[in-house]
Amino acid sequence: MKYRFPSKRKNTRKNDAQPLKDALQDMFKSMRMENRYKFALVVELWGKVMGQSVSSRTNRIFVKNNKLFVELSSAPLKNDLILSQSIILKRINEHLGENFLKEIVFL
Repeated sequence: MKYRFPSKRKNTRKNDAQPLKDALQDMFKSMRMENRYKFALVVELWGKVMGQSVSSRTNRIFVKNNKLFVELSSAPLKNDLILSQSIILKRINEHLGENFLKEIVFL
C-alpha cells in the first residue's frame, strides 16, 4: 500500500531567515528611507511620550536635520517644556533606542 504523503517532509524554511524587524530595517537602509521612517516615528512618539494634554496643545511638529521642531498654542506650556527640554529629549531617544535627536526647538 502506498501512502499519499512521503514520510519525511523537507524543511522549506531557509537557514538565513531573520526577524521581521531586521528585514524591514535592511529594506529601509537599501531604499534610503531610514531617516524618513525615524522622522515619522518621532512625530508619533510625541503624543505617547508627552501625553494627551500636551499633544492637544501642539499645533505642528516636524523633524529637520535631527532637530525636533514643535509649535505650541500655549505660551506657559512652552515655557515649562523649555525648562524640561533635556528630559523630553532623553525620553524620546530612549523610545527610539538610539541617540537620534540632537535638539528640540519650541516655536
